[in-house]
Amino acid sequence: MLLTLLRMLDVPWNDIFIHMDSKNTDYQPETVECRMKYAKVFHAKRHSVVWGGVSQVKAELVLLKTAVAHGPYQHYHLISGVDLPIQTQEDIRAFFEANPDREFVHFDPHPFSPFNDERVYYRHFFQNIDLRRHPVLGVINGILLSGQKLLKIKRNQDVHFTKGSNWFSCTDGFARYLLTKEEWILQVLDKTFCSDEFFVQTLIAQSPYQDKIYQGPGDTSARAIDWDRGNPWVWKYADLEQLKASPCMFARKFDIEKEPELVHDRTPVCTSYIKTVPDSFQAVRHCFLLFILFRQILGVQGTGGVEHSQHHHAHIGKDGGPHAGHADRAQHKAGKLDGQCKHDVLVHDA
Repeated sequence: MLLTLLRMLDVPWNDIFIHMDSKNTDYQPETVECRMKYAKVFHAKRHSVVWGGVSQVKAELVLLKTAVAHGPYQHYHLISGVDLPIQTQEDIRAFFEANPDREFVHFDPHPFSPFNDERVYYRHFFQNIDLRRHPVLGVINGILLSGQKLLKIKRNQDVHFTKGSNWFSCTDGFARYLLTKEEWILQVLDKTFCSDEFFVQTLIAQSPYQDKIYQGPGDTSARAIDWDRGNPWVWKYADLEQLKASPCMFARKFDIEKEPELVHDRTPVCTSYIKTVPDSFQAVRHCFLLFILFRQILGVQGTGGVEHSQHHHAHIGKDGGPHAGHADRAQHKAGKLDGQCKHDVLVHDA
């Protein structure tokens, strides 16, 4: 799946920043680099990031900071290892060039629920433990939350939180603005739960960039994500016509094992490989920030969703959050491996 995504992003005007979960000990950056023909690839310093913890927010900030240092870019596109572009790279470039000052951020249209209150107004102490895999600690965490409510220990009451999907495309201006708020972000979101779905929306809604949020056809994030049929829905071959008709630039989630025809390069949804590359050209640069989970690489589609737990909020999806850390540029050198790149990144990639 990752190699399929990278092939679809492989054009000269894209720079790609990758963070691979440090739990994937078999990952070899050179394998990715030798596969890329046009795009430059940078690799982040790898960290193990715990789902639901504030480490995910720290990861996004570090990866964004690294990309900004290599910029400026017209837009920074945060995507995961189960996302794919559904338009050609030429059309994606043209779309963002037609909206050069727009911010593409998703907002949950539903009212802020009591469960969302729990996520940001009360402390979650098990930041380094995935509570989905430790149900006993999950019960203890619930008891601690109840105690805080009983004692009326509520924090962040002066912050008006807004939430949505954590996958976005933002301008260089907003990226730099976001990074100036790093200290505030980490202080306010310390010991929160799944706060990567809050901080971008909360900040942009109270910033000079609020009026720049995209309001065109499709979702405000330019991403086709179906929350009505799943958490979110994994696109199937039967959805091909819907994807073809979508005005969005990207879509999630895809599963190359369950729906190989949908992501095969002979299907219309996968026509975003570059058609022709002129010998010399000038193009606005774009930056793709890839957060890759260990389970995504293995092809194991864990639920990863808050709504898969007892809470069942359809728009609180944590379907594989980002994992990132400090980044060092991976030397973009051809010939490190043989031309066949025998040491494949993905076990299941065709």
